[in-house]
Amino acid sequence: MYGSSETIQECEERGATITYATHIFSGLENWPSHIIYMARGKLQLTMPMDKVNEINNLSLMRTAESWLSKERDEERK
Repeated sequence: MYGSSETIQECEERGATITYATHIFSGLENWPSHIIYMARGKLQLTMPMDKVNEINNLSLMRTAESWLSKERDEERK
C-alpha cells in the first residue's frame, strides 16, 4: 500500500528518502513530502508538496498533467 502511515512514520524517524517515479497517481495524494519534476533530462522544479499544493491548488495528478501540457506546448513551438 502506498504511503501507509507506518511507512511514512518510519521514513521520518530514520531520515530516509524514498524516490518514487510513476505514472500511477491513485493512492499517492498524501504520500510525498517533496516533489521533483524533471523534463528533457533537466531538473525543472523541486519543492515541498505542501508548497506545490498551495501554488496550484490541484490534485497531484492534475499538477503533473499541467506540467506535461506545458512541456508539450513548448515542444510544439
